Amino acid sequence: MCKIIGIDISKQTFDVCFKEKERVSHKVYDNVLSGFKKFSKLLEEQDLVVMEASGPYYVQLTEYLHSQGMDVCVVNPLIIRRYGQMQFYRAKTDKKDAEIIMEYGYFKKEELTLWQPESTAVKSLKQMRTALELLNKQHVQSKRQLEAFSSSGFVEKEVEQTLKTIIRTISKKIGAIEKQMLAICKNHYQRSYDLLTSIPGIGPKSSIMLIAIVFHSDRGIQYASHKFTSLIKGYDGFVKQSMSRKGNCWDNAVAESFFKSLKVEWGYGHHYKLRSEAELSIFTWIETWYNNKIRHSFLGYKTLIEFELDMYNQKLAA
Repeated sequence: MCKIIGIDISKQTFDVCFKEKERVSHKVYDNVLSGFKKFSKLLEEQDLVVMEASGPYYVQLTEYLHSQGMDVCVVNPLIIRRYGQMQFYRAKTDKKDAEIIMEYGYFKKEELTLWQPESTAVKSLKQMRTALELLNKQHVQSKRQLEAFSSSGFVEKEVEQTLKTIIRTISKKIGAIEKQMLAICKNHYQRSYDLLTSIPGIGPKSSIMLIAIVFHSDRGIQYASHKFTSLIKGYDGFVKQSMSRKGNCWDNAVAESFFKSLKVEWGYGHHYKLRSEAELSIFTWIETWYNNKIRHSFLGYKTLIEFELDMYNQKLAA
């Protein structure tokens, strides 16, 4: 009989949870090859392993299990988190997380998509994209710091030369990585690249990113066009397009309403110098005002706290 195994994975270890004769069993293994081999002894051919995409820590285990012919599903951590909240779970341990993942696997068994390993080209593109984001941040920070020193009316010569050297070096590295990404796309995905760049509103950089990522967008014409959607489908699960159906915009409407309130009621009236300052300010607005005071027609004109309490009481009554 097929059993579903939930795994909560971290850098050092991974927790395993599965049902054995109607009893929930729990085990812990080291997140290294020897731990993978010990864990694989528990598995039968028809079993299904479900785990979260926890940073880079899940990749080696999924690749090992796939190489052994096992079925593996990798789920967005936010989906598991929301499922746990729907069940009103409050405990937060690795053991409990593995059990929640297992339960979700049984709940969504028919809808789960089997994980497939990425090609070397895609892995290279993703790593280059991450490096590119980091370099762009460093480039902007260095330029702003140099501008700040210059605005003060005095810049130490050694500091100025150092910052200018850093800016030039980073610019060269950015150019080199972008050139290499373009070369990979043209060598491995020339047809897809040509089709993407032929769509109005999608340039070379966007095309490169689309080849290596899960794509989420609104229903803009450039993303809803037959040409674009046909291209995405041609990746056969390699790139997934996230877009609600026409006339089924309720979740998007709720999200847009929230961000409109955040910008108009709070964001536009504040100016932040530090990211941490903005995070604390916005967190305070959400937790003390939005969740406690704002009533939503979507929730029957209740606040979020009232709605969650009602749901909790209904679960207790059931």
